[in-house]
Amino acid sequence: MTPFWINSIFLWIVVIINLLLTLVLIKNFNSGIKIMESGLKTGIVSPEFNVSAISGKIISNQEFINKGLLLLFISPQCKPCQEKILYYKSIIPIAKRSNVEILFVSLSNISNTFTFAEKYELDSDIIVSNENNNSLEKLFNAKVTPSYCFINIDGKIQSCGIPDLEEDQWKNLIEQWTNDSRKEN
Repeated sequence: MTPFWINSIFLWIVVIINLLLTLVLIKNFNSGIKIMESGLKTGIVSPEFNVSAISGKIISNQEFINKGLLLLFISPQCKPCQEKILYYKSIIPIAKRSNVEILFVSLSNISNTFTFAEKYELDSDIIVSNENNNSLEKLFNAKVTPSYCFINIDGKIQSCGIPDLEEDQWKNLIEQWTNDSRKEN
């Protein structure tokens, strides 16, 4: 039979090791994947793409020369995407008045995307990123949904991130488009 003090020491060693491992896990979690790193670096020229929409239409970045283009990465299974899709639809006319087109890019399969598009009455020019080598998801480094990448009229990445009014870059885009829209009226 081992003395009581040896069992106590062993127990304290186990507790200290457990505490250290917990601290390491917390540190790794806090410094781990940063969602805001989704997207490309601002200021670089947008990658070229030539993809098909669920309507069958071929869409190329060449169509958006001298226009802004917002790629809005969504997924039909994404709860925040479902909750905010009507908001995203509501900014389309504001963006158009600022010479910006919005293109939805689904990170799901074509069947789920088509059902989602019908349910929310979305324009048929929706790209399914993971079907038929349409990898806009990879080209634009979209790691989460919803996320966005805005290409300005010069064809350069102006901003990428999470489309939420709490996010400064997104908020600035919407304010800019809203102000442009007011000037027009």
